[in-house]
Amino acid sequence: MRFIISVNRQAWLQPFACICMMPLLGALVTARASVVIPVDQIMNLAKTANDASAQYMLGQMYATGQGVTKNINEAIRWQAKAAEQGHPDAAFELGVMYASGTLVARDEQQAAIWYTKAAEHGNITAQVLMGEWYTNGRSVAVSLQDALHWYARAAEQNHIEAQYRTGMMYLNGSGTPKDYVAATKWLSAAADNNFPDAQFQLGRIYGEGLGRTINAKLAASWFQKAADQDLAAAQTQLGILYFKGLGVERNPREGAKWLRRASANGSYDARQHLERLERAAASEREEAKTAELQQQEARLLAKQKMEKAIVPTPPRNTAQETTPLMRAQTAAGQGARDDQYQLAHMYEFGQGVETNIPLAIRWYTKAAEQRQVEAQYRLGMLYTEGKHLPQDYAQASKWLRLAAEQEHRSAQTQLGSVYRNENNPARNYQEAQHWYLKAAGSGDANAQFALGMMLLEGAGIESNPAEAKQWLHKAAQSSHTDAQFQLANLALKERTIERDQPAAKEAIAWLRSAAEHNQAEAQYQLGELYLHGTLLGLDNTQGLHWIHLAADRGMREAQFALAEFMERSNKNPNDAATILQWYQRAAEQNHTEAQFRLGEHYAQGKGVKPDQTEAANWYQKAALAGHALAQYKLGVIYEDGVGFERNPREANKWLNAAARQGNAKARLRLSGCRTC
Repeated sequence: MRFIISVNRQAWLQPFACICMMPLLGALVTARASVVIPVDQIMNLAKTANDASAQYMLGQMYATGQGVTKNINEAIRWQAKAAEQGHPDAAFELGVMYASGTLVARDEQQAAIWYTKAAEHGNITAQVLMGEWYTNGRSVAVSLQDALHWYARAAEQNHIEAQYRTGMMYLNGSGTPKDYVAATKWLSAAADNNFPDAQFQLGRIYGEGLGRTINAKLAASWFQKAADQDLAAAQTQLGILYFKGLGVERNPREGAKWLRRASANGSYDARQHLERLERAAASEREEAKTAELQQQEARLLAKQKMEKAIVPTPPRNTAQETTPLMRAQTAAGQGARDDQYQLAHMYEFGQGVETNIPLAIRWYTKAAEQRQVEAQYRLGMLYTEGKHLPQDYAQASKWLRLAAEQEHRSAQTQLGSVYRNENNPARNYQEAQHWYLKAAGSGDANAQFALGMMLLEGAGIESNPAEAKQWLHKAAQSSHTDAQFQLANLALKERTIERDQPAAKEAIAWLRSAAEHNQAEAQYQLGELYLHGTLLGLDNTQGLHWIHLAADRGMREAQFALAEFMERSNKNPNDAATILQWYQRAAEQNHTEAQFRLGEHYAQGKGVKPDQTEAANWYQKAALAGHALAQYKLGVIYEDGVGFERNPREANKWLNAAARQGNAKARLRLSGCRTC
């Protein structure tokens, strides 16, 4: 009996064909054309010679039914034999089987065991997966130290995203003390491979002087590289640098251009900066208008005085003609602080008078200086938000503290947030905790939630999960939806949680409450539980309902999940255009897998007219984010000149990038196989 294997066509053989560790079968398999390998020879090597590569191949044959009768139990048995001998791909295949539940009953604990074995023997994908699982506590206890270990192992094998994640863990001190030298090393490795998030973080390191002297020019250079790849955060920072003339020549027009691009890419900070610029311009116009009104008022008063001097007017019953605005103006002018606050509020929100922000700020300040607590709070908020005043954390802290010391709960909470804000040069976690505690103790749900998250994450203070849950519970009982979601999420991450346990029922209740109050993450997670039948009965209708709500609220993960489910179910060919739209919405928010899928749709004409250039554009976005298959397809595009102009140098770059991440097709292509 002979078994014909086409290396070029059989995807299951490609990892085997590309691993240079086959002592007995290596001579039988080449990277090019089809080869003929006798099945009995493979079996003999697997059984008699105990050859791991032959055992791996035999397991693949039994799994696919090629050359032998399909037998899942035999597939698992031979894969396990190969894995126990240290064959990384065999261990990885077993991990995939148990994690996906495609050929065996789903068992993530078993998957973790096999993924770990694969990772220990150098399988890059398994190393990255275990890094993710230890980070998120998926089927293993959360351990940032273990996560860092596996990310670093993959990073050492030039896995771009692993290099980025390793760098970020050193940068943030996750699972290790902060180490800016190590962070810079790994982020530089990823950045040199055109990973935009790494380029952005390097910009931060040089711009903020983390572990080194500030170098604005280098910061601008890295922000520029990431901005050119459409990373909104980098575009925002680059825009700010152009406005300030830091590291680049000052150019407000160029700054506005980058801020607009960042805003179009969904950056909230960019929108805020643009709004502040517009408000500053509007404020100047308003001040000019106010000055003109004051001049007109002065001229009118002068004219009235002159007329009165010439023609005395009869006395009038002015009490009947006064308005709330006139009364507030009169009392405010006489120094009544509550009326000064009321007048400021009227000017800010256009209540009974035309909106006039400069006058509002003027009266807020007068009232605040007289210890009017609401005016102090409002002035602090204006400096925090940067809407009608330049954002100034020092001024915000000053006014919020004055209100907070008068037991204004919202001011106490906001003061805590100002001290916790990463953009505040005077950031102080201890002060943040102090003010959150005061407000939380008085029943402020926002403060209770913020305090709970600080204690949960150990953000600047010692982590205390038990106390964190207590504060989150208090906030959740006050209908704080983010607290409800966090409580549910914490419970759902417990490995031992089962459907009928009280903890599971409580978690679902919190999750449902948050979802019903339009908390997008809760809606998405509730939908996922229904779709997968986890802790809830399998119900596709309910699952899609909740995921659709989260997708409509702009959550990219929900948008992708909705498109993926519709595509996987494949019930209605008319859904193709809708599937494309959801992938598009997620892709536009930099969801890497959605960008790749969108490229596939344009390449294959699914739900849209085939467009190879558009496909190439989306493949490129995903490739820049480290997507191995997108890198491979982009390399082929550049090599063949379909979609983009032929460019052998770019083709080689992207094929090598994919090959470094273990893509077998890329390795074969690089070896000269043009039909791979």
